[in-house]
Amino acid sequence: MKVNIEIKYIIAYSILTITSIILALQFWWTDLHSLSILTIELMALLLSAGIYWMAIIYISIFVNRKYVLELEIKDFIGPIDLVTNEYFQKILGVKRIKRLKIYLNFTSCLLFISSIIVFNVIMNTYKHHEINENGKIETIIVKDIHIGGAGSVHIYFEYNHKDYYHLPNMKNLNIGDSTTIIFSTENPKLVEYYLE
Repeated sequence: MKVNIEIKYIIAYSILTITSIILALQFWWTDLHSLSILTIELMALLLSAGIYWMAIIYISIFVNRKYVLELEIKDFIGPIDLVTNEYFQKILGVKRIKRLKIYLNFTSCLLFISSIIVFNVIMNTYKHHEINENGKIETIIVKDIHIGGAGSVHIYFEYNHKDYYHLPNMKNLNIGDSTTIIFSTENPKLVEYYLE
């Protein structure tokens, strides 16, 4: 495989991955109540996952082409080319295309799932670090109670003199009850119950 073709795969993967991460970070800290119903935040997170899925497919084609099947094709092959372009099907043959699709599905799913797990672990680590390092404790009063799309119950409250949030009603609170939360002063969207 030519170096410039390898660079095209890496560039396609990098651009799509960076785009999906930037989009995901804009809405990652949206409270769970907002994500339990069809909202712009939920659609943006799903779009970012879709963009990242395309990135994974590009890098999977690259890996399978170069290291698994060792295909010596001089052209750049994208995901759509494998399905629609008869030229590649004639060059590779039906058996090799089927083999490539099997490897591609396996590699793509494995990379996608492991990447999401790693991203989630990194975000949770960041949240705990922020709350531990920059945490501010505040007593809040439950303003309202919302039921999410999946039947989950969330409390609505105001904090930090202007922000509002929903947390799962794990303490069976009622409207007017008070409880204590902790949030990051650097990123006030990072909120959780304060456990003494």
